[in-house]
Amino acid sequence: MSENQILERLLSKFENRQLISVYEAAQEIRPGMTAAAVRTALSKKRFPLPTYKIMGVRMCKIFDLAAFQADPAIQDFSVNSIQKRGPGRPRKCV
Repeated sequence: MSENQILERLLSKFENRQLISVYEAAQEIRPGMTAAAVRTALSKKRFPLPTYKIMGVRMCKIFDLAAFQADPAIQDFSVNSIQKRGPGRPRKCV
């Protein structure tokens, strides 16, 4: 589907809102993603969309979400792709 078709579908789903919460965006990106996984992705700066804090709520532009879904090259998003550390001395906590 083209970006315009995806945008029309998203606008009809979210009642023509131009900003949606990051939790709603995460459900569109990867259905079943938990709120804890979204918070982890945001804190580790791995959430694939730019976010904005408006009145204490993290929001995403629906246009960014449509562009993300239309481009197959950037859809390889996985919160669980964090590499685990191997054996050895633990890091120093600063």
